[in-house]
Amino acid sequence: MTIQIPNPGTGNGATGDNEFVLWSKVKDNFEDQTNAASKLLGATTGRVPTADQTHTATDSFVDGDKITSADNCDDFFAGTRYCVLRGQTLNTPQFGPSYFAITTRLGRSNGELIQVAEGLGVNCSYIRTYYSGAWRTWSAVATNQSIYNTTTASGANVVVNSAGELQRSTSSERYKDILADLELDDAAYANAMQLAPIVYRSTAEADNPDYHYYSFSAEKLGAYDPAFTLWRDTETVTDDEGNTIEQPLDERVAEGINLNAIVAFLHATNVKQGKLIAEQAAAIGTLTNRIDNMAAE
Repeated sequence: MTIQIPNPGTGNGATGDNEFVLWSKVKDNFEDQTNAASKLLGATTGRVPTADQTHTATDSFVDGDKITSADNCDDFFAGTRYCVLRGQTLNTPQFGPSYFAITTRLGRSNGELIQVAEGLGVNCSYIRTYYSGAWRTWSAVATNQSIYNTTTASGANVVVNSAGELQRSTSSERYKDILADLELDDAAYANAMQLAPIVYRSTAEADNPDYHYYSFSAEKLGAYDPAFTLWRDTETVTDDEGNTIEQPLDERVAEGINLNAIVAFLHATNVKQGKLIAEQAAAIGTLTNRIDNMAAE
């Protein structure tokens, strides 16, 4: 049944629906809810979505929402949100998970845009801006799992903990309670000479699998002296309610090498070797003098 439209007439009482017809139409409209306003709300095609459903439609993705290789992140309009496939969709972040949710927003004016790429299934984010007619490069958000999970054979004076937080490593005495100078006796020096460097191929995504690299085993260095190794004592987990929490590990895990400790230890071995060389040179000099004296006699 179509919606019954009451006819109020012209207001003079001589035209329009009489009272019986008017209330009959109202009654029919309530009995047949085919076109009722409540039926026009919802997620089904052709209906007006509620505020909650509009939010869900904006932030959720199914297979049909994935972008094909013909699409370009540079062309996304402000107010849109798409699921993109890294490596197929043009101008996505170069590193991170396979899929990103790309949200495009207006900046301070209509000519400035901001795009945020959130990793789907992995807690990582990238951001870039459109300014003066050009898109800037993607920049990783400083605190995220992608920084922690993306490894490389190269090293720097920065530590990333298991929560993805950047921590600066410093050699200033302001941050140290100095115990003593590092000196190696004969036994310590002999043990240090048993530490063997390794040559390896990296399995890290950022490294070329055909290259080879040189380093040490963090696990073996940690077994020799825990100070040589960067350890992880906790892990980040997500509970049933979606909350991210840190919980302790039953056994700590070796994550990297403490480069400052290695450099200091190598210098200590050089100092020890210098002393040994000086002692050997003195002994050789004594023997040479004896031989020369014997030859002169």
